[in-house]
Amino acid sequence: MRPVVAVLYMATQTYYASRLMAVALRCIFGHNWTDIRTSLPASAGITTLQMVAFLLTWLLQLPFAFLHPSKAGPLFVVKSVPWPIAYIATMIWALVKFGGMELSLGSEGVTDSALGWSFMKAINTVVSGVVPPMVNIADLAKHGNRPVLDIVPLTVGLFVSKPAVITLGLLTTAAGAKHFGAANWNLWDFYGLVLDGF
Repeated sequence: MRPVVAVLYMATQTYYASRLMAVALRCIFGHNWTDIRTSLPASAGITTLQMVAFLLTWLLQLPFAFLHPSKAGPLFVVKSVPWPIAYIATMIWALVKFGGMELSLGSEGVTDSALGWSFMKAINTVVSGVVPPMVNIADLAKHGNRPVLDIVPLTVGLFVSKPAVITLGLLTTAAGAKHFGAANWNLWDFYGLVLDGF
């Protein structure tokens, strides 16, 4: 069962990364990238650009599949520096460029049932974001120098990083919603609107 879950998880993560890869390729190649004609039918649910970005992302990450987890530590250290800086810079840029954020909670009353289901959706979202890495903490810790002691920083890091990332996402989305009139929860959609508008 674990291999099946791993394949599905990696496919999802590769898709997310490929959407950001498509934004990066658009930044690099401009209209030469966006003018590529889609030869796939609309029923495919994916464009040629998205398919190429997915393939490139998959090819870039393929060599890391052969890296033993005990040797992956430096990779996590290297990526832990630019990624938070990029997320924080994006949030600050959006807040400054769009003149802050606007949190409109609406003036309409909400039924108890709708409020309850919204609360359940929120719990499901948080749990689905926390459980996969939490399940893998033991697997990562067993490859550490002190497996029992390594669980503590991994767990603390998880419960510190998740709220921080959620806060960055909320602030960036709220600023984008104020400017674009739509809340884009996916970073690639937000970047796409930014590229369309500037």
